[in-house]
Amino acid sequence: AERAGIIKSASLLFTTIANAQTPRLLIVARRAHTAGLYAMSGPGFDPAQFLALPTAAISVFGRRALDRFSADRDMPPPAQAALKDMIEACSNPASLVDKGLLDAVIPVSEMRPRIAAFLDMASTIPRPDIRKQVLLV
Repeated sequence: AERAGIIKSASLLFTTIANAQTPRLLIVARRAHTAGLYAMSGPGFDPAQFLALPTAAISVFGRRALDRFSADRDMPPPAQAALKDMIEACSNPASLVDKGLLDAVIPVSEMRPRIAAFLDMASTIPRPDIRKQVLLV
């Protein structure tokens, strides 16, 4: 019952985010993995700006999940190391900028001015009259 409640709450959250008409700014400060990234209005929700701090890690799997995954499959240590290296290389914010998945990597000192500039810009974006709705079934 508790699990069903969590799933229902998460689906309502995603529906609300998908139907929101406000411009979205996503800043990853530490870590963002899979559902958590989408809960923060990730790339699938087309944020107006997607920024990260230099120390951020953005990936499908977190370190613990990756360790469990490789342990469950009895991977030899060289394969485990190669998998970790691949995940770390892919989750590096600078590489995500190069791939066009992230708009910019910003230092903490730039965060406040970037948020202020985004809010100024967001107030000028025209909002559509017709809303596309994502329905929960």
